[in-house]
Amino acid sequence: MPWKFILFKQSSKRDKSENHTDPCKESVSKARQMEDKYESFMNASPAEQEKMFAEHKATSPRDKFDLYPDWESINKKFATSSRPPMNLYSMMAAAAMIGILLALAYLFFTGHKLKEPTQGIARAKGPELILSNGSVIDLDNIPNGAFTAKGIHYTKTDTSLMCRLLEPYQVAIPDTHKLTVPSGRRYQVTLADGSIILLNASSQLHFPVQFSTNERWVYMQGEAFFKVNADRVKPFFVNVNNEVYTIATGTAFNIRAYEGTEHIKATLIEGHLSVKVYRSSKSTTLQAGQQVNYKDGKFVSPDHLDLNQVIAWKKDIFHFNNSSIDEIMEEIGRWYNVKIQYEGKKPCTYLYAVLDRSMSLEAIIETMSLIQVHLRLEGDTLIVSSL
Repeated sequence: MPWKFILFKQSSKRDKSENHTDPCKESVSKARQMEDKYESFMNASPAEQEKMFAEHKATSPRDKFDLYPDWESINKKFATSSRPPMNLYSMMAAAAMIGILLALAYLFFTGHKLKEPTQGIARAKGPELILSNGSVIDLDNIPNGAFTAKGIHYTKTDTSLMCRLLEPYQVAIPDTHKLTVPSGRRYQVTLADGSIILLNASSQLHFPVQFSTNERWVYMQGEAFFKVNADRVKPFFVNVNNEVYTIATGTAFNIRAYEGTEHIKATLIEGHLSVKVYRSSKSTTLQAGQQVNYKDGKFVSPDHLDLNQVIAWKKDIFHFNNSSIDEIMEEIGRWYNVKIQYEGKKPCTYLYAVLDRSMSLEAIIETMSLIQVHLRLEGDTLIVSSL
């Protein structure tokens, strides 16, 4: 069953505390039930998802679904006060958050359709393979199947490329090819050693047609997930923006290092990974399930790590976990190939959302309006303001 979005939650600050006042207890309980349903749904098989959807639709008809908290009881409780006490504001924010969460959960579970876009956004050109001699191969414009370029046999599909050497190179420094992935796309490449690299939107990878006899080097920019083929005598190095590099022998990890962002993030999913700084003695080692951020010359590890959020993009999902409006708009701008511009006071809110990246930009605009963030498209620029 195709889905467009799962859950949306809003807060005025990065506060994950569970302190709620009495008037909202019932709605908080409903919100938690929705979160439980979301978790169950995401972990279920496609067949189980279909069954859950049918059961929920049968037991929760639209006219009986309670979307909003009990505003009347809240108003009565504070009617005698000319100026509500400060905790009322946090209570109202919590109630608004719950109403939004329940409304969006309702839209998901009842299969409500967002309106289709009336005008598409111009997409960037497709993934390109740039050879060492400067020749450019537009991978969208060649048929799927096998082709040969500069001594490498490639097998292509709509979303992947597999490399295999026709014969060993007889040169000291093998040629290097570059794979670029535009906005709104992801693309996978299998290197000659069997290592698999999945590139996210607006990313690039430089790789040699043949690795040297004692080590394997690639260069990346953007975001990529690496599944390195094990070889203890020939470690796998990733040059990240010429700032840091990682060393792996056989492991799975994610690196996020977009140009213009403040930090580089390396997340280890399984195996062993070392992260070192160029022209410095600084280094750190990760264990499975750990992440390190490199910013302002320092390594910093987050207090909390959600691995599902880190690798959600592999499944073409936006997963925002208490993310600022800046973080969300950065992702939207990169994926939909639009510039971001703020108008008036920037919305001061942090959001939790799980969105399907196949949603049209117009559907994203409609969804964001539900949490009081107004988006307006003018040409290739998305204007952001508070409602």
